[in-house]
Amino acid sequence: NNAGGYVFGHDGSNGPAINTAARIDPSTGDGIVVLSTGHTTLATELAGEWVFWKTGNVDNLSFLTRLPIALTILALGWCLIFAISILWAARTKRPQSDA
Repeated sequence: NNAGGYVFGHDGSNGPAINTAARIDPSTGDGIVVLSTGHTTLATELAGEWVFWKTGNVDNLSFLTRLPIALTILALGWCLIFAISILWAARTKRPQSDA
């Protein structure tokens, strides 16, 4: 929490549309409790933003919830680069002469 301590919390859900999150900073006594309905991760996202605002550090749970999407985008990007490089190599390949 930038003071040598930590921020702790807990998240919960009761699908498909209830999400709860709580974060507490013991060094300052500050905390946040978010209860949401209608969105499966809204409370977690808001609590993660609070942690970032208070500490300047990314909330571990927010990071882990976004990791699969980030890895999927990364994998798609690498596949696209690989496909383009194969097409480029095939197009620039010069025919060999039979001399």
